[in-house]
Amino acid sequence: MRTGLAIVVLVGSWLSAATIGWAGSYPGGGELALVFVALVLVGLTGIAWLVVSVAEVAARRFALVVALAVLATVVIGGAGVAARIELPLLARFALSRPAFDQVIADRGEAGPGAVCPRRIGTYRILSCRTLGSDTYFRARDGGFLDSVGFVYLPEGVPTDPPSGTSLTYGQLRGPWYSFVEAW
Repeated sequence: MRTGLAIVVLVGSWLSAATIGWAGSYPGGGELALVFVALVLVGLTGIAWLVVSVAEVAARRFALVVALAVLATVVIGGAGVAARIELPLLARFALSRPAFDQVIADRGEAGPGAVCPRRIGTYRILSCRTLGSDTYFRARDGGFLDSVGFVYLPEGVPTDPPSGTSLTYGQLRGPWYSFVEAW
């Protein structure tokens, strides 16, 4: 039983970290459902670690308890810190940026009324809109109540955002920004 629960703790730690990373790969911290799944996984991992700890401490064997605690803390905590400083977002967007650049080039050639792709790189896109030289791509799986996505701003962040919106921008690289539009 000790080995099985130790494996559950290890697998739970990695699954928690992967879920935290995936949720963090969207602007604004990700979809609420992913955050909830991550919390459940962390909770189940903690319960499995607690059961292993009680059994090991009762047998006066502390090495496994300490090793699992350190490993789970480093893996889950590292994923949380990475998500907080937006490393998953930056990495996933870097993988998708060539596709976003191609869409901008294609939309420029097609002119007004260009078709909005449903997927750009690794992101599913809900809608596109162009305002002057700025092009907004709203991510389908992003925020829970807020709209999130990416925007191409060749002239930088506008001093007066589109009317009727409360947009916040975060620079990704060059003229590319992420945005969160609060509802």
